[in-house]
Amino acid sequence: MTDSLSADNAIRAMQGTGDEPVYVISVAARLAGLPCWVLRVLDQEGIVVPVRTDSNRRLYSDNDIVLLARVHHLMVERKVNINGIKVILEMEQAQHSETTPTNEAHAMPNVYAEKMPTALPPYTNEPVLTKTNGSHS
Repeated sequence: MTDSLSADNAIRAMQGTGDEPVYVISVAARLAGLPCWVLRVLDQEGIVVPVRTDSNRRLYSDNDIVLLARVHHLMVERKVNINGIKVILEMEQAQHSETTPTNEAHAMPNVYAEKMPTALPPYTNEPVLTKTNGSHS
């Protein structure tokens, strides 16, 4: 019973900060424009780690969605692989930590929000066709 009370207190503390875990993986994937399997890999790699429920379901917060949108930008538009994304996000977080005053360090603002577009295109399962340079065989 104590564990459920502490979990409830933690969730109440997260409300209003964008940290409240509310989106299941399918909704988070759609909002971020990424397939579900990518979110699972990002979780395994420690890049975007959602809260887990008692039944082990992943729940993503609004801040997680913003971070996933940043990952989408890096993967799709910048063609960065998972390891590169991990390094970039770590560097951005370290740079932000250096510029944040120590009395605000506990407030962990979202450093990716200003870099993201206001609206994301919907995710589709359609393959991306690219033009190739060269002769056709």
